[in-house]
Order: sequence, then C-alpha cells, then structure tokens
Amino acid sequence: MAPHAAQRGTRLRMRMSYNGADFQAVDEAALTVIGVQKVEWVGRQNSVSDEDALDACPNWPAGLSPGSVRVFPDARFVGGAVESTPRDRVDVRVTLTVKPVEPVTMYLRSFDVDDPTAHDNVVDDESTAEDNRGTTPAAA
Repeated sequence: MAPHAAQRGTRLRMRMSYNGADFQAVDEAALTVIGVQKVEWVGRQNSVSDEDALDACPNWPAGLSPGSVRVFPDARFVGGAVESTPRDRVDVRVTLTVKPVEPVTMYLRSFDVDDPTAHDNVVDDESTAEDNRGTTPAAA
C-alpha cells in the first residue's frame, strides 16, 4: 500500500447481514498510511557561508544518488581568536507524506557512509570495523 497524501486515505467498510432476519450491521473505519517524503540535512551555521542551508558538494561524483551536501565542521577564526565550538553537528529534517493525526515516534540511525571515490589516498579505510567514526553520540 502506498503512503497517503491526505488523512484517512483508505476507508474500510464492513457490512453484515443475517439471512432470514431483518438485521443489518454496518461499521466504517479510516486508515492513514504515513510515509517519509524526504530526509534532509540541516546545518548549524556550518555551511560554506556560515548559514544553516547546506549546498550541494561540487566534488560529489556526477550521477550518484542520493546527492551530497557539504558541511564545514571546523571552528572558525573570528575576531582574532578561534571559536570554542567547532560547528561539527547537523540536524535531520524528516518530511512526512501527510500530517499525522496523533504524535508519531520515528527512529533514525547514523551509519558510516562509504567513501565513493577511488582507492588512491584512501579517506575511508574499509579494512577496519570502526574505520573513521568511532562511537557516535546517537549510538553511545
């Protein structure tokens, strides 16, 4: 069943008749199938222009899907001093196909995404189990 774009996208109707008697029962219920329309990374003032809107990575190989955005996680040098916060976090924005009638709990998990580039000058060594991530805050 595909996710709905409107609440109560599927209506169920049950009708029961009893043979030989003048009796009929009818009941209806509505069902909403909620899907994930898109998942986006939102920066925390760590884009190329120190804003929240992350731009597409110009180094990402053409034709690979999904696309890639770039984050500049380093501490900034502002007013002659290095900032104490390195801006090394992003937020996730999940857009659903339909607004839920009641609160919906969603579970998200981070994974170590493989480096899609050539194996020369390896950035992401796949020969070790915890190759470049260590313990993530979400998994700790």
